[in-house]
Amino acid sequence: MERIPTLQVRLTQYEASITYEQMLARKFKVNSGTYRSKDRYQWLIQDVEATEVDVLLSGGETSAALVTYTLSHLPLNEGWKKALALIDYKHLVSGKFVPHLSGDPRTASQTFVDATGAKKADQSVPDYIEFEPQGELDFSTFLQA
Repeated sequence: MERIPTLQVRLTQYEASITYEQMLARKFKVNSGTYRSKDRYQWLIQDVEATEVDVLLSGGETSAALVTYTLSHLPLNEGWKKALALIDYKHLVSGKFVPHLSGDPRTASQTFVDATGAKKADQSVPDYIEFEPQGELDFSTFLQA
């Protein structure tokens, strides 16, 4: 199995404020557009940490949130998105899933199915379904770099 290196970046920035709900909403999200010159789905926010701090500005002292985001980059074409082959031991027949039997009737074997669960007519190559285990988020709405 090929090992694929990932890059992890910790980005710390000041924000006027951040709520617990915002922190949860940003955690485990992938970039919905290009971020740091990488395509969508390639960056994942692994963690969000925040500390309330006092910051001295030209107009005086004010409270702010010092927020640290831990991002992981996965350099595969699909990034953090997953593609699964539709292969199963059962397939849909008349509204019921039945074991796919070939050869020995006591042993179920694998078959290629389509997105509905029906056995594919062409058994030479499987169909794939793509899904996103993490939701998307436009990083440019809150990340400064």
